[in-house]
Amino acid sequence: MNGREIARGIIEELKKLPRPGKKLAAVLVGENEAARVFLQEKEKIARELGISFALVVLDENVSQDELARVVEQFSIDGTVGGIIIQLPLPPGINQAAVIEKLAVLKDIDNLTGRAPVAAPAVLVVQAILDWLPDRSEFKKFKSLKSLRVVVVGSKGFLVGRPVCRWLDKKRKERAKLEIRAVDVETKNLKPVLADADLVISGVGQAGLINPVWLKRGAGVIDFGYPPDFGSWKLEVGGWKPAFYTPTPGGTGPILVAGLWKNFFLLNNRFVL
Repeated sequence: MNGREIARGIIEELKKLPRPGKKLAAVLVGENEAARVFLQEKEKIARELGISFALVVLDENVSQDELARVVEQFSIDGTVGGIIIQLPLPPGINQAAVIEKLAVLKDIDNLTGRAPVAAPAVLVVQAILDWLPDRSEFKKFKSLKSLRVVVVGSKGFLVGRPVCRWLDKKRKERAKLEIRAVDVETKNLKPVLADADLVISGVGQAGLINPVWLKRGAGVIDFGYPPDFGSWKLEVGGWKPAFYTPTPGGTGPILVAGLWKNFFLLNNRFVL
């Protein structure tokens, strides 16, 4: 699965829309290299879309009050159309208290849970399922009917929880959608994953899951950084995936594109 190809399709559609006249503001605490690289990707797309990008980098020892003040200032700034609080925050910072200062209509990550846009992880899952070819072997993935889905890292703030909520809503709309929510604390993941049709994982623990545990024809969406799946030996034990997201080039580019889609939605109210 080519995440960059899917992301490119989203960005090209955004280019056809009127450009919002406001900027995207991002707050990074500390020198987290992975987070900085992710923000650089967001800034790169900002330049491509012709939208201003403002990044504030704070010392890792910043006080909670100072961090909250920066977020609150962006929230009341009329020139700002979207805000990113790059997670995770350092130990000692009350994450919920900081997020509470975030204006709901500028919350492109939907960290508050109240923004009128989907969480980016949900956008990624939906985009991948929509991307799958219209062939019989992918029909169950595209419809979510009679599908066994295992979400690994179901307590995760950015991936697990929003994806589980979205799937639970889909379960109420579609019969025979089975959802299993597990975490790193779950003992012996192998039997839980053995009959899964689709595995969605966002733990960020390298090698947590051995791909040969999965049945032939299963699909894998791995948000983990580093990736949760071990080395891909696709034909070991006769197992072959229906599709899987590589790292890099899998979910990451789609997450960035999803953030920008939310920025346009919150500022232009377009139906995308």
